Amino acid sequence: MDEAALVKSLEAGSIAGAYLDVFEHEPLPADSTLWRLPNVILSPHDSASCIDNAERVQSIFKQNAECFVNGGNLANVVWSSIAQPAARL
Repeated sequence: MDEAALVKSLEAGSIAGAYLDVFEHEPLPADSTLWRLPNVILSPHDSASCIDNAERVQSIFKQNAECFVNGGNLANVVWSSIAQPAARL
């Protein structure tokens, strides 16, 4: 997301409002314009506190461990330009 473009659009009214929990810089700096915009709701990025999250994470980990050992495809893999898959040992 282009945070500066979002702020500009929110200030101009071309976007009516935004509900945000992820920002270009985390934590959101105290001097960010987003704090003072009346058409913005800010929320902490805290999905880890969801009900049953620990069980879900453990289930995904177990599934991925089994796939890794058996040569299967891992769930929820995200590769960036700086982190590419390593060759299997």
